[in-house]
Amino acid sequence: MRVFTAVDIGDQEIQDELLELRDKLDYGFNNVEPEKMHLTLQFFQKVTKNEIQEIKMEMKHVDLQPFQLKIKGVGVFPSKKHVRVVWAGVESDKIFELKKQVSNHSVSEDNGHEFHPHITLARVQNISRTDKKKFRKKLETLENQSLGTTTVDRIKLFESIHNGQNTEYKTLEEVKL
Repeated sequence: MRVFTAVDIGDQEIQDELLELRDKLDYGFNNVEPEKMHLTLQFFQKVTKNEIQEIKMEMKHVDLQPFQLKIKGVGVFPSKKHVRVVWAGVESDKIFELKKQVSNHSVSEDNGHEFHPHITLARVQNISRTDKKKFRKKLETLENQSLGTTTVDRIKLFESIHNGQNTEYKTLEEVKL
């Protein structure tokens, strides 16, 4: 099973702001649907049912109060020269503590890079040279745009189910902070 722990972005006002930002940067990208916008804490490519139970148990041991997450800025992975993901940034010291507590188990995550909290807005397969120049200019004007704040009051474990053309997220566990 493919699963991930995440903070769901359910705040309608923030979702609307994220959609507006995403649309300003759309050059034919594969846009993330608003109901799928989230901040991934950990990603697991192939896990067993026993490992899922271990992850669920650790989620229940998180000891944090609800906190504010500021949505600010926009960026890309891996670089402006080779864009594959367009994302909105987040700011909060507590998100790192949440990630640490959720990760306090023995299941190895399949995320080969350092934790960089973000909300994916779009995935990029192709972009023409002309559009890439326009995109970079637009990106520069929005890099520090503040979109508001949302309350983090729960974490979720999702199963990612790829069924042909699209991917469905199924909630396996939800834990309130």
